[in-house]
Amino acid sequence: MNSLPLRLSLSCGTVNLCFIVGPFNMVMDELWNNKSPRGQVVLPCTLYDLARVDNDPTIASTYQKVDFLTTDGMPLVWWFRGKVKQQVERVYGPDILAATLDRYPNAKYTILCPNLTVYEELAKKFHQKIKQKTAQLILVGDSTDPEERKRLGKLIKGFVPKFVWIGIGSPNQVLLGTYLRDTLKMPITYWCVGAAIPFLAGTVNQAPRWMQRNGLEWLFRLINEPRRLWQRYLVITPLFLLRIFFTQVRNTKA
Repeated sequence: MNSLPLRLSLSCGTVNLCFIVGPFNMVMDELWNNKSPRGQVVLPCTLYDLARVDNDPTIASTYQKVDFLTTDGMPLVWWFRGKVKQQVERVYGPDILAATLDRYPNAKYTILCPNLTVYEELAKKFHQKIKQKTAQLILVGDSTDPEERKRLGKLIKGFVPKFVWIGIGSPNQVLLGTYLRDTLKMPITYWCVGAAIPFLAGTVNQAPRWMQRNGLEWLFRLINEPRRLWQRYLVITPLFLLRIFFTQVRNTKA
C-alpha cells in the first residue's frame, strides 16, 4: 500500500491532470512544503472543472499545467476513495484558505478580488494587515486582457507575497494563475480558490456543513445564485456525467 498523500494522474479528455489526494492535513503539509523556485498553482477541483476540461481543448491544455489539483467536490472524494482504497478527505477551497491563514499568520499574501463589493468587505476585514503591508488586495478587471494581466503581475511582483489567492472562478482563475506563475517565476503558491474569497468577505453564503458532507453544496449554491450558476449545475456538469456513463456502458459491452 502506497503512503499518503498520493500523487495520481487522472485522464480527462485529451490530457492528464495531477491530483494529490489523502487526509486533509497530510495533503496540506505536502502543498505547504513544496518549495518550487518557479512557484506552483493549486486548484481545488470540482466536477465542473473536469467538465470544462473534457469539453474544451484550450482549457484542457491550461489545466494540464496546474501543479496540483485537490478533491474539492465530494463526488471526487468518493471516486478516489473507491479507486485507491485509502483515506481520502475533501480538500476544499475555503478550508484550504482558513488552514493556510492559520498556519502562516505573518506571511505576506495577495488576494485577487472578483468584484468591488468583495474588495470593500475584505478591505474592512484585513485593514490592519493591509496597513502593516502583510496583505494586498487587488480588484481584478478582465483577467483575459493582456494589459490587465501585466498590471496584476507588476503589482504582485512589487509586493513579493508568499501566497496569492485567486477568487475569480474557473476556468479564468486557472488561466490567470498559470500565466502569473510562468511570467513572474517567483516562489509563490497561487491558490485558485474561487468562491472561497466571497465566502471570506461574507458577500456570498456558504452551504451548511451537513449539505457539504453529503455532496449537496451545489444545490445550496444554485438556490442562492440561480442566474449565475444554473448552466453550470443543470447543463454542463450533468452532460459531462452522462458522457462518462455512456462511455462506461460502451466499454462494458465491447
